Amino acid sequence: MAMAAAPRPKSPPAPPDPCGRHRLQLAVDALHREIGFLE
Repeated sequence: MAMAAAPRPKSPPAPPDPCGRHRLQLAVDALHREIGFLE
């Protein structure tokens, strides 16, 4: 969905955080799975 690609204005500028980004991606995947399950 387009919402997942939208930039987060609240997130402060910070150096790349691969671990945090990976956790965020896992959370997004879980949400998409839940949405698909509810549909």
